Amino acid sequence: MGLSIEQIKSAVRKLKAPSGRLDVQRYKNFILIDDTYNANPDSTKAAIELVGKIKTFRRKILFLGDMLELGDSSLKLHQGLKDVIVKSRIDEVYTIGSYMSYLLKKFDQKICCQNISLKEMH
Repeated sequence: MGLSIEQIKSAVRKLKAPSGRLDVQRYKNFILIDDTYNANPDSTKAAIELVGKIKTFRRKILFLGDMLELGDSSLKLHQGLKDVIVKSRIDEVYTIGSYMSYLLKKFDQKICCQNISLKEMH
């Protein structure tokens, strides 16, 4: 390509992920990771695993919305997030949307779970 290492490093430093794609915002008492851009099962699992690896804060809370355009497998793919949530030692899960409400039905009382209706938000 004809670029020096310094030119490549400089260009990489300027790269930004699209808004909503693993956008990490640090606050005094928590870290917010926004991974809402075109969420799909693989990107959602990766984000959950990332949260599970954070050691800075003891409590780990997820807010998950429906993943769209998954066709006939949608229900199964939403419910399939349970294993990665448990493995990542998530303390609380809050969901938004009808598909995510089916995910919550897979949990027992060990994890605090609640579905938030869109009607409640208006």
